[in-house]
Amino acid sequence: MKAATGIFEGSASLSESISHEVIEALVDPLCDLWTHMPGRPAGVLVAYEACDPVEDSYTVGYMDRDVQVSNFVYPSFFDDKLVDPQLAAKFMAAGGKFDHLGKLTRAGQIGPEGYAVFKDGSATWLENDAGRMGASPRPGASHPAARTNRRLSA
Repeated sequence: MKAATGIFEGSASLSESISHEVIEALVDPLCDLWTHMPGRPAGVLVAYEACDPVEDSYTVGYMDRDVQVSNFVYPSFFDDKLVDPQLAAKFMAAGGKFDHLGKLTRAGQIGPEGYAVFKDGSATWLENDAGRMGASPRPGASHPAARTNRRLSA
């Protein structure tokens, strides 16, 4: 991830980071929700996070200024039926999206910059689009108060 470039500009700007954390706190304020990840075996759960799977941002205009904010997934991201490529294509052709920017093409897909926290009955781990990973790509994710760290140590 890039170093912060300012308060409002850049993919690691203060505005992008705050929007990311606010969106995730609105979805799961206690940081304790888990759900089945589409396309995974029964018993494999994913943290119910809204921004981590995409780790992307976009610019919105606000008071004559460009402000960077975080992309996020929609509930369709967690819909088991939409793992099927044909159903996902129909869903998207009808105007459906898995994330706000429309970059993901099926339920449960982790974006190129994204990651997810998984657990089963015996372990908790991180994955990105290439598979299991040793640590979070997000600076500060190992801080005791960080949501990712809280999920991994739960």
